[in-house]
Amino acid sequence: MSILKLNDRDGADAIALIEGAGGELTYRDLYRKIDSLKAVFGASAKALIAIFGDRDLGSIVAYLTGLSAGHACGFFGQVSEASQESIITAFRPEFVVYSVVAARRPPHYLLGYSVAERLGGGGVVLKRRVASREPIHEELALLLTT
Repeated sequence: MSILKLNDRDGADAIALIEGAGGELTYRDLYRKIDSLKAVFGASAKALIAIFGDRDLGSIVAYLTGLSAGHACGFFGQVSEASQESIITAFRPEFVVYSVVAARRPPHYLLGYSVAERLGGGGVVLKRRVASREPIHEELALLLTT
């Protein structure tokens, strides 16, 4: 499944994203980042990916990668640690993505996770050490809270 379609990568040098600091990312570069992260997320079984970030490059790439790999993504923004704990405890995602990670010991609710990939800008992808036994509904693509 490809959520980004360019016929034979036509327009691959067109601007896909403009970063806050004024940097530009082409579709070609965006595809490279997505392809690289796809290897981390895998495609064997549908997984839930919890993304705690903003409109930063790492969060956007994680979201697009998750969707293109057929996973369900929960985009929760930058929320308090108490909210993160509630979300992670309730949904037990296979992957947790942080756009920025504080340089401190991980909180207790992340002890079952290990670093799977470091993202640019200080972000990180954590993978649960023990896979989930609960299947995710095949049609679930996006999980939002109210």
